[in-house]
Amino acid sequence: MKLIIDIGGTRGRWYVVDKSIISSFETEGFNPFTSDISVLRKILEDLKNSFDFSSIKTIYYYGAGISSENKTIEVKNLLHTFFVKSIIELHSDLLGSCRALCDNNAGVVCILGTGSNSCYYDGKEIVHKINSLGHLLGDEGSGYDMGKKFLIKYLRDELTEDIKIHFSKEFDVSKNILERLYISNNKEKFIASISKFVSENKENDFVHAFIHNHFNKYFDKIILKYSCKNVYMSGSVSYYFKNEIKKIAKEKGYTINQIVKDPIKQLCDFHIKNGI
Repeated sequence: MKLIIDIGGTRGRWYVVDKSIISSFETEGFNPFTSDISVLRKILEDLKNSFDFSSIKTIYYYGAGISSENKTIEVKNLLHTFFVKSIIELHSDLLGSCRALCDNNAGVVCILGTGSNSCYYDGKEIVHKINSLGHLLGDEGSGYDMGKKFLIKYLRDELTEDIKIHFSKEFDVSKNILERLYISNNKEKFIASISKFVSENKENDFVHAFIHNHFNKYFDKIILKYSCKNVYMSGSVSYYFKNEIKKIAKEKGYTINQIVKDPIKQLCDFHIKNGI
């Protein structure tokens, strides 16, 4: 039995597979750069009664933040305390999306969720990658990036009156929102959640223009730096804004081959098909 894990900053999907999918579970997310390792420990503790850990021979963990050797070792060591006899492989969530979406095809692969990431995949491995730099310096195109920019417009009184009133009611900003942000342990998730509000109000002219500007800048800063014109995308932000993204891609001469909200089932298919 294999355990395929796809875990990002907001949620995680855990699939037990053999020759087909046996069972699946959804948990909260985990990123070793933005969350303490105790978050992952609690997730594993909560999963202990969901399936037989001792039946898992191999684990394929595809996760956000699996880019630093120290963080990777920390996550792997914790997994080994729960899956003592299992073989454990850790990979970036970006490689997971490549394997899920591209099969053996080459293309630019992007993740647009709470955070963002991108690379050029040659059909077998990642051969070129633009560093996302994380939410403090980069994460262009992501839910966090969108939420931050929209929140700044609200705080600087740059929204139209109707959207400003709607936003105020939705996020209860009667309290000091800046104070709440800076003392919160979940500030990244809160800011990223604003992208849902943006999506729900995309028919508004002001919001529509904001969305177009957001993804236009993403293409200019990230996608246009890759010479390949074939693009694959995964993540909730790419999925809920797929029409806007496809329109901008077409304007810039790029082809969006596939947009998938959650690539975990296709990732499981990859492992079943290839016997790994």
